[in-house]
Amino acid sequence: MTDLTAQQLEQIVTAAVEKALQKKEISCACGLSPEAQRELGHLMGVVKHLGGEGSDGYAKGAEVFRKNSEFVIQWRAACEKTGNIILRIIVIAIVGGAGTLGFLGIREWIKNLVGKGPGFQ
Repeated sequence: MTDLTAQQLEQIVTAAVEKALQKKEISCACGLSPEAQRELGHLMGVVKHLGGEGSDGYAKGAEVFRKNSEFVIQWRAACEKTGNIILRIIVIAIVGGAGTLGFLGIREWIKNLVGKGPGFQ
């Protein structure tokens, strides 16, 4: 039997561990997909950054995150109302303009029929 060097033994163990880890899918009790689990650390880092350093950084960050979400919801609602008002004004202007042009055209047509138009003396 041949004796293995420490380096060869380390390579064998490393390869075996890597192969075992590739086959094993790590799951958590929360039911998140592996991709979502990887992003969870990033999300918590953002929350901590928003809350600042200290023992209550996560709690403060979650509160800032919640207030920001409320602001965004209110902003979107205001933008939607403003957009609807602008759209109504545009439609009213187009309909009013078309109505005015139509009325003026009919008035001129009636004038021509009666004989008071530019072609009659």
